[in-house]
Amino acid sequence: MAALPASVERLKFRNTGLREIQNQSHAVVQAVVSRLAEIDFSDNNALRWTQVHFATKAWPHVKTIKMNNTTFLGPPFHFLLLSQQMPQMEVLEANGVPLYGAWNINLVCQKLTNLRRLSIARCWQLSDVGVLRIASTLTKLESVDISGCTPFTQVAFFAFANLRATLRFLDVSDTNVDSDSVDVLRLCLPACDIVH
Repeated sequence: MAALPASVERLKFRNTGLREIQNQSHAVVQAVVSRLAEIDFSDNNALRWTQVHFATKAWPHVKTIKMNNTTFLGPPFHFLLLSQQMPQMEVLEANGVPLYGAWNINLVCQKLTNLRRLSIARCWQLSDVGVLRIASTLTKLESVDISGCTPFTQVAFFAFANLRATLRFLDVSDTNVDSDSVDVLRLCLPACDIVH
């Protein structure tokens, strides 16, 4: 960590459990804080939720977290940690990460109210309740990717009309939403690019 230049804006952790970072002094870890804007845990199968806690506590101002296709070792507390320690987050990518029911969606919606981009593709547990919660509480969303999330229905899908003031991109490919419903929502959201 001490060798990183102060200009670092993005960190990608590849198949590491962050033990190396946890062993550094707090001052050394904080050295990259000034410009760090993005942490990418994607495709990391060695990560524990306690290490996510360490990273989010060390860099609470980071606005982008990516955890695509990440298998967390231990209880599913990663969303809890993100929502409690990073309320200013604007971008969350968690494609292919199990949502463990409505609990994590509720956390995201309650605490991460500054989200502009939410990508939770292939989160097969996303239900109507979760979609309704996202569309009614995350009012700053500009981009949503829920492709490959099959449990929700057309009824919940139409809730995205609530985001007509901000939403510019919506991906619902590989879902149970039919073409007629997409056409209707396109009328309600003329400024939004809807991928089906």
